[in-house]
Amino acid sequence: MDIKNSGAFIAELRRQNHMTQKELAAKLNVTDKAVSKWERGAGYPEITTVPLLAKELGVSANEILLGKRENAAPGPEPLPERTTENVNLSDTVEYVEGLRRQKAARAKNIAFLSITAAFLIAAFVCCLCNYVADGRFDWSLYVVGSEAAAWLIAAPILKFRRNRAVGAMGALTVSLIPLLLLVEFLCPAKNWVIPFALPIAAISLASLWVTVLLFPRFGGKRLSFLALVLFLFGVVDNVAIHSFVNRYLALPGTAAQNLPTFLVAASCGAAAVLLLCFAAWRREKPGADGRGR
Repeated sequence: MDIKNSGAFIAELRRQNHMTQKELAAKLNVTDKAVSKWERGAGYPEITTVPLLAKELGVSANEILLGKRENAAPGPEPLPERTTENVNLSDTVEYVEGLRRQKAARAKNIAFLSITAAFLIAAFVCCLCNYVADGRFDWSLYVVGSEAAAWLIAAPILKFRRNRAVGAMGALTVSLIPLLLLVEFLCPAKNWVIPFALPIAAISLASLWVTVLLFPRFGGKRLSFLALVLFLFGVVDNVAIHSFVNRYLALPGTAAQNLPTFLVAASCGAAAVLLLCFAAWRREKPGADGRGR
């Protein structure tokens, strides 16, 4: 089924029946904007509306789904009305799937607009309270900056059709440094973002990027993916950040001070190995027929 062909076919039949979009909409108990969306190929009629639409236009529901006449008739007159609808199963399934995608897209648009409105209202209220109470903008900028970063991260998830996680990670990567610089600007301590916070953020972001980019390659191997997450964040990030902080703060790094970090790293590493072993055992155990390997 081609939504563009179906839309053009509906528009052609409507004109042949000498109806305006508003007149057709009134017969179907929908809005003329809905009819306009169908004809432009920007939306699907509800599945319960298709038989009624077909009846008003003098064709079958299957022809509406196909976007053409099944039996070409000479002349511009529409085919006679049909009382029985022979809807092809594959066309119906495809149509319902398209309708589901349309409703999902509409729900995401509503969620996106709601989140945007909520963030704007919250930012305005915080800035107003800050200015009325203190005569300046200081603590409210923390809220505004955090909300802006959160909005940038949420936007790809709600608006992108593909690569939502990659888009969200890109937004996080781009917005994190300005947010940290804003915090540095507002707080008394200065000159700590570039030499201290940025390397720690880079280590964490690198692991997040690896996780997001490799996730599709694991398919249904959830245990193996969980093992990768434990290794990256529990071992690699834990040890790397601990070592960097010790060097930056010029700490002695004695065995007693390093012990908690290495215990956590060892525990996460052991858990990752156990998960991989369990995942391998599940793949190798006998099947449902009871036979061994």
